[in-house]
Amino acid sequence: MDGEGRMVCLKDIAPAAENNINTQFIVLDKGRTILEGRNKTCLALVADGDCLGSFPILG
Repeated sequence: MDGEGRMVCLKDIAPAAENNINTQFIVLDKGRTILEGRNKTCLALVADGDCLGSFPILG
């Protein structure tokens, strides 16, 4: 959601130094988890009503 509480579509997200965005999407496929030190990452294929794309998941 943007600052005014509206939902943000995946296609409208642009890279920036600080992105604090709440969005809802469906995870279609999740790649293998990669462990780098104490950090875990994986790449997921996600989609919402307008867009399909790859999305890194950190945690």
